[in-house]
Amino acid sequence: MARDLGLDPKTVRSRIRNMERSGLIKYYQAFPNLSALGLRCSIYVFQFSDRDRKKEAMSKLSLLDEVQVIDEYSHSLRVVLLYESEGDLERRLALAGELTGVEPTKLFDVPMPPLGMKLSAADMKILRALRWDALKPAKRIGQEVGLTARAVNYRLGRMADARAYFAVPVWGLERVSGIIIYAFSFFLQEKDREETVSRIAQKFAQKSVCWFAASEGVVFFMLFADSVGEPERMYEAAKSMEGVSKVLMDVFVDTHDLPGMVDKMLYRQARRPRSTVERHDAESAPLVSADIEKPGERLRLDNLA
Repeated sequence: MARDLGLDPKTVRSRIRNMERSGLIKYYQAFPNLSALGLRCSIYVFQFSDRDRKKEAMSKLSLLDEVQVIDEYSHSLRVVLLYESEGDLERRLALAGELTGVEPTKLFDVPMPPLGMKLSAADMKILRALRWDALKPAKRIGQEVGLTARAVNYRLGRMADARAYFAVPVWGLERVSGIIIYAFSFFLQEKDREETVSRIAQKFAQKSVCWFAASEGVVFFMLFADSVGEPERMYEAAKSMEGVSKVLMDVFVDTHDLPGMVDKMLYRQARRPRSTVERHDAESAPLVSADIEKPGERLRLDNLA
């Protein structure tokens, strides 16, 4: 991160600690590569003119296993929806629309990187143990899943190399002042799409928290501002850009992470009988430095960072 940002590593560490203390980073979760669970993921927006309807819709959507995350904005909900097939997605969208009384608009599909290994039941147990605390020490994970810290570290290393899971910071603004987070959803004219995306990126990337642009569909930017008038000025600039047909803007309120389909499928997969091959893998895991604790020295490789 220091190299990417042109900062000193000590500065980066200090700022991360400040974000954790302030509550901007609430915690870190482990999110599995959905390919390992046979799932796909798309993001939809539900737009509301009435905030009471939005609150009611959010409480109903939170009950659905297929809804993994709800990003709450002032006038809309951006919903991370999981599904197994296109037919499955249609059924889930129909149910969500019926519950909320709103027809959702698709923003984009969330791609997963190629999965470089087949996950065993023991791997699934480890991911389940890390699910809501991605910084949990390997020794504690081992106690929960019945493996040594050495075996846990070995499996975590393999899964990280295979892009089988991701450590994700979950953040919120409840206790943070002086910053406004808002989002633009750009609907583009398909002619000269690449050039339009490039212009948008050049215009807004310096103020972006994150952004996503697929080969088709909506281009999504989440931005930050430190003054009340800045979002409106940026919105006017966004609307007037060449190649942009429509822009939706909304102010971020909070993220709601929901235990649902991912957690249930991890639990189911973790209960599979352990094979002879898996037992051999765990027992023959190579010794790493995290297994050797010197007197008075804290294990340095015993955390997933």
